Amino acid sequence: MVTLRIQELAEAKGITLEQLSEDCCISVEKLQKYASESIEIQEETAADIQAMATQLNVTVFEVLKPVDHPVAFKLKIQEIAYKKGITLEELSEKSGVHFAIILFYSTQAIAKAQFEKKEFQESLSRISQVLGGRSEDLKVSAELPLTSLRLKEGAQEKGITLKQLSEITQVPYELIELMDNQPINISMLSLDSVICQILGSCVK
Repeated sequence: MVTLRIQELAEAKGITLEQLSEDCCISVEKLQKYASESIEIQEETAADIQAMATQLNVTVFEVLKPVDHPVAFKLKIQEIAYKKGITLEELSEKSGVHFAIILFYSTQAIAKAQFEKKEFQESLSRISQVLGGRSEDLKVSAELPLTSLRLKEGAQEKGITLKQLSEITQVPYELIELMDNQPINISMLSLDSVICQILGSCVK
């Protein structure tokens, strides 16, 4: 399903949907639907999108409205810890939060939905206390990467659960669940090779 920028583009060109309807030989009713609803790309709609793009003198991609990305944040754990002269290993010891989790939080963009989970709030609260601030002070806006891991599906193919995967890899379950629930930046993740060894190819 895609959303089209018909109204916005027509207004920018100073034409009405009625005029665009005439120029494209597409009914006004259909244009109004395109302008207000998400549509499926089928042979007919694809031809209409091409006709509208031509009449509006824009590319087909410009007709398509960008997908809204989930709100995400990066955590300034590493930067703040460095300023306070604390290593991530020391932060892990003092906060009681597993080092792998602190490393993940320090290098990955985290979806806003994860911030609302109880276990995430608890870990972040303990980290913040050691760093001498509030959880909110650690957050900066970020964009989620495009890569997702199929840990749950991969584990199921091997006949194990994510809990068992956690035990086998000795990677905290909280971290495995987090990696399964949101896109990650693999280049910044030091634990992916361990998990990939067990699951095989895990990138989708």
